[in-house]
Amino acid sequence: MKPNVIIVLTDDQGYGDLSCHGNPVLRTPCLDQLYNESVRFTDFHVSPVCSPTRSALMTGLDPVLAGIRSTCGVRSILREGEPTLADIFRGHGYCTGQFGKWHLGGNYPFRPEDRGFDDSFYFRGWDLSTVAAFWNSQCLDDVYLRNGRPEKATGYCTDVWFREAMQWMLSCHQEENPFFAYIATNAPHWPWYVPDEYRAPYSHLPHLLASFFGMIANLDENIGRLNSMLEESGLKNNTILIYMTDNGTAKGEEIFNAGMRGKKGSLCEGGHRVPCFMRWPSAGIQGGKDIDALSAHIDIMPTLADLCGFTIREDDRREGISLAPLLRGESLSTGHTGRCIVVQSCPGEVPVKGKGTVMSEKWRLVDGMELYDVQTDPQQQENILENHPDVADRLRKVYDHYWEDIATTFGYVARIRVGSIQEPVTELNCFDWHSSQGEIVIGQNSIREGKKGNGCWELWVEKEGEYVISVRRWPVELDVAIADGVPAFQPFDARYSKLSTGIPLPITVIRIEINGVRMEKSVIYGDRETVFHVFLAEGETILRAGFYDDEGKELTAAYYASVYRLTKMAESMI
Repeated sequence: MKPNVIIVLTDDQGYGDLSCHGNPVLRTPCLDQLYNESVRFTDFHVSPVCSPTRSALMTGLDPVLAGIRSTCGVRSILREGEPTLADIFRGHGYCTGQFGKWHLGGNYPFRPEDRGFDDSFYFRGWDLSTVAAFWNSQCLDDVYLRNGRPEKATGYCTDVWFREAMQWMLSCHQEENPFFAYIATNAPHWPWYVPDEYRAPYSHLPHLLASFFGMIANLDENIGRLNSMLEESGLKNNTILIYMTDNGTAKGEEIFNAGMRGKKGSLCEGGHRVPCFMRWPSAGIQGGKDIDALSAHIDIMPTLADLCGFTIREDDRREGISLAPLLRGESLSTGHTGRCIVVQSCPGEVPVKGKGTVMSEKWRLVDGMELYDVQTDPQQQENILENHPDVADRLRKVYDHYWEDIATTFGYVARIRVGSIQEPVTELNCFDWHSSQGEIVIGQNSIREGKKGNGCWELWVEKEGEYVISVRRWPVELDVAIADGVPAFQPFDARYSKLSTGIPLPITVIRIEINGVRMEKSVIYGDRETVFHVFLAEGETILRAGFYDDEGKELTAAYYASVYRLTKMAESMI
């Protein structure tokens, strides 16, 4: 009988953000139970930030090879055509479901429903405060996307993801279909909105830290619900359950960091060494055992393929290995002993050579200039590079070889497809601009403030024809005039301040440039959008749009746009 598979990936929860790992304040009884029932990889590494980890998990590739070089803009979109875990499971007769944070592309062909998932319930962007999410999302009773269509949910975000996932799993079970469920929470990522009942036990701590721990307490409760459902339904015994996190802690290091240096974003251990628990009772993968072998996110795909008896496509770029022999109590093959893994920092458009960590089981070479023996110095306090130049040279050669591989991909740009049957109306937002990270407008509050940004949208036109491009300052769900402001917003978590009043902007002209054509239109008072018609040939193109005042000064690049091909049916609706 095929095993079911569940991956739970939490967001910004570090190795020390569990009581089973020694946290002296935070209580996680349900995760502690899972810890006691699982095999634990104690030297497991991911990327220092979120979307690179997600891409490696989904593809088994280094994030840069998978097209990910940042956490926003086109550099956070998973390379088109790369097979995902969902593709592989679906190809072997599994139902596939995704619930929660995706953060690998919000338009066709990059959405979860385009990447192998039969069912998905998710939000776009890196958290619920970004411009990619629905306006005024607050982690409670928000609007999400079900297979690409907006749907309002009831309840707190983490409760929603687990509730939806468990209902879906039970439905698959009732129909006797094996399933692969990917539950990716946005907790405990900012914004740290959480019901008071979960924050109350930590009220003696500073407010933000108490909220961070409260989100983990709610998450822990949902792990308990998931475990109860698996037991009561009879699914537990033949279900592979993996629990892991996407990077180091974002806040918990203020209390406890498991003796590590660094946090989210760091190339030191605290930035990328995370929990990884695996449980599969019927295969004997259980019982609170530790495996201290060096391992990483790129190993999850080949490990699951091995455990489930799948053959995956050969790919010379894939450096992940199957950890199944270790889970079975065996040794890795000779070719996989003494392995090295590279963690690359990806802060913007193009990776910076040298900004990475090369890891072996004993050594860490950080930024090419710091060498640590983590077996004797786990806190990475003493740089002993001068004492071991031979080790540093060997690890630099590993990095140079890695750099040669990833450098071949630097010219790749993910292009959102417009005019497709799969997504007839393409909703664009500034989160997916192609620009330097400092110029991208990311948060909804930035739009309220009228922040100036600079970027363009990289597009691929599916079919030539006349296209309609609608440009807006505010998202379509707001139905607010381009030049108008919006009221302040108080999230449900009243311990946080209101989101600021959205100021009016003196927008009098909107200009666009696409396919070598420049156009401009005056903004009429009360207009919600400014509409352009343009003929587009099939193939790649770039869309630029900007807001200007009556003196011709550019205020900012446009925040939102919609694009669709004008067909006879669409024309009759205008």
